[in-house]
Amino acid sequence: MLNSEKPAEPGRLPNAPGAKASLVLGIVSDAWPVVGAVLAVGTYRLVRAIPANSETLLLLVGCIVLAGAVPGVLGVILAIRALVRIDKSQGRLGGRGVSLAGLITSTLGTLAVLVLANLVGFLNSEMESLGH
Repeated sequence: MLNSEKPAEPGRLPNAPGAKASLVLGIVSDAWPVVGAVLAVGTYRLVRAIPANSETLLLLVGCIVLAGAVPGVLGVILAIRALVRIDKSQGRLGGRGVSLAGLITSTLGTLAVLVLANLVGFLNSEMESLGH
């Protein structure tokens, strides 16, 4: 067996390796920006109340936000590899829909993380303009 999944039911093709993993990583990368946004807003409010160490707090939030790009990029890579394996398998592997869903969710999550990273950069410039 290529992976540790249950054997396919009769008449059903097994999923290509990496298909389900790409979907899971895509879902994680889609949820990550929500966590990052909450941290960014919370840090912004905290920095306005406590002026000390504003750069350190924003750097920490920035690192947390950018760490969200890792599952998204890995999900894209796994999805593409799974799609290539499906195409080369000559009908022996399935999971095209799962792989496509992983590709889409991973791409959207990665893009959302990049947008959020720009938001953190904007908040940093706002902090500097406030003199923190």
